[in-house]
Amino acid sequence: MLGFTNRFSTLLKQKVNTLLDRYEDPKEALDYSYIQQVETLNRLRRNIAEVVTAKKVEEFKSKKEVIKAQYSAAEAQVRIKENVTGISEEMTDVGMAMSRAEDKTEKMKAKAQALDEMIDSGVLTDYTLTSSTTGSDNDIEGELQKMTVKSSVEEELAKLKAANAKKKKNQPEGQEEQNKEESRVEEEEQPVVAE
Repeated sequence: MLGFTNRFSTLLKQKVNTLLDRYEDPKEALDYSYIQQVETLNRLRRNIAEVVTAKKVEEFKSKKEVIKAQYSAAEAQVRIKENVTGISEEMTDVGMAMSRAEDKTEKMKAKAQALDEMIDSGVLTDYTLTSSTTGSDNDIEGELQKMTVKSSVEEELAKLKAANAKKKKNQPEGQEEQNKEESRVEEEEQPVVAE
């Protein structure tokens, strides 16, 4: 039966071809074939373009992600270096401040030592020391104390004189001679302050 089907199929094709030959125009058949090939070629081109485009899109996507990652890494490195630089600048500033403070301290020590040497050699006099430690009568505190005692004594004397003058005005004339004598005695009794 298979042989019969093959033969029948072959005969059918021949008959169809014969019929087609009678009714078919070769120009139209060529045009039709050409159009079919052009469409197939166009489909093929589209498919190839899609494949190429997809490949390019994937390559672009991969490259884009790589570039983004590289940019992020570079940005992080810059931030790290800026921070390290900032820290080192701050440390430099701190170091310079410490150095300046040490220099000033050394200068002050040297100045103090030089002043001590000048005082020890007698070029300068230290007025801050009291007479009990130096044995000198020229100390400033002693002088100030003497001036304070003298002014307070003078103030007290002025007060007493004013009080006496007030008494004299309020007393009768006979008593005036007696008051003068008392004033003279009081003045003689007042302590004498050495200047």
